[in-house]
Parts: sequence; C-alpha cells; structure tokens
Amino acid sequence: MKEGYQERAGAERETKRGTMSPTYLIYTLGKLQIQALKEDYKRAKGADFSLKDFHDRFLSTGRPPVKIIRQIMLESELSGH
Repeated sequence: MKEGYQERAGAERETKRGTMSPTYLIYTLGKLQIQALKEDYKRAKGADFSLKDFHDRFLSTGRPPVKIIRQIMLESELSGH
C-alpha cells in the first residue's frame, strides 16, 4: 500500500476491478496507446514539443479510436503540416 500511495480498501478495490472487470482491459489499453502516441509525437516534434499542444491536438480530433488519432497527428507532423 505504501508504493501505491493508497489506503488498503482503495487498493483492494482497484486490484479487484483490474482483475475481474473485462472493461478495465480496454481502459488500460487506451491509456497505453495514448502514452505511446505522446512519446512518438514528442519525438516527431523534437524541441518544438509542447504537452499543451499535444493535448489540444489530441482533443481536437473528436472521439475516434486512438489508432485514427495517431494517424492524424503523426501524418501531419511527418508531412510538415
């Protein structure tokens, strides 16, 4: 509980949710995809990277799957737009 910075009851609840809820996998997968996109976008932007810009661009795409957002964001960077 010390490493998770949570009370025991909260940690146990999250553990059960993570191991018993099939929808938790989708949440975690989305989180990992967004983190990977952020790192790739950061690499593409180089010194011009801004976390605010990343968030603004990401949110401006609407609600398509992360795979589509990745194409939109990275293709525009690679093409110079």
